[in-house]
Formats: sequence, structure tokens, C-alpha cells
Amino acid sequence: MTKSWVKAKQVWFHPKTHQFVMYSVTIIGAVIIFTEPVYAAGGATGATGTKIDLLAQTIAGWSQKVGGVIAFFGGLQTAMGFKNDDPEVKNKGLKTIASGGLVAAVATGYATWID
Repeated sequence: MTKSWVKAKQVWFHPKTHQFVMYSVTIIGAVIIFTEPVYAAGGATGATGTKIDLLAQTIAGWSQKVGGVIAFFGGLQTAMGFKNDDPEVKNKGLKTIASGGLVAAVATGYATWID
């Protein structure tokens, strides 16, 4: 007699969990499909538009600098990991470099997402 590898009734999720996941996917899908950009009267040329743009540029500039510092710290961590031949420190250092680079890249390209 051979064993069947497929059970007759296999339950992957609790029914409530499945229901929650389905509702979440539906809501997220509706938000993605039915969103439309909305612009204020006067656009970014008004007095408030220039203040908001100045704030965004300031935050992006500082975020880019902070991302560079984080990536630099990750480089130092990686170097110390190679010096001590510690694979855990090397791994953390490379992750820190990647995260700092991502912060700096997003801050550099902020105008792509805002405009």
C-alpha cells in the first residue's frame, strides 16, 4: 500500500486569517487602482508652495548627508570585520552600507517622486 503525499483536507490558514488577508489585498488593490493625483489651486507657485518646496529640499539635503554618514559607518564596520575575520560584523557592515546608500539615493531622487 502506498502512502498518499497529499492530504484530503489541507488547511494552510485559519479561516479568520484568510479572510483578513483577502480584505487587505482588496483594499490595497482598490487604493492602487483608484488613486488620482490632486493639485491645489495655483499649484506650487503660491506662497505656501514655495515654503513646502523649501522644506522638502531641506529635508532631502539632510537625509542625503545622513545616508552618506550611515554608509561610511557601514564601511568602517566592514573593514573592522575583515580585520578581525568576523563574518557577523562583515554582514552587519554590508547591510549598513546598503541602508545608508538607499537613504542617500531616495533623498537624491526626491524630486522624481514629489513633482
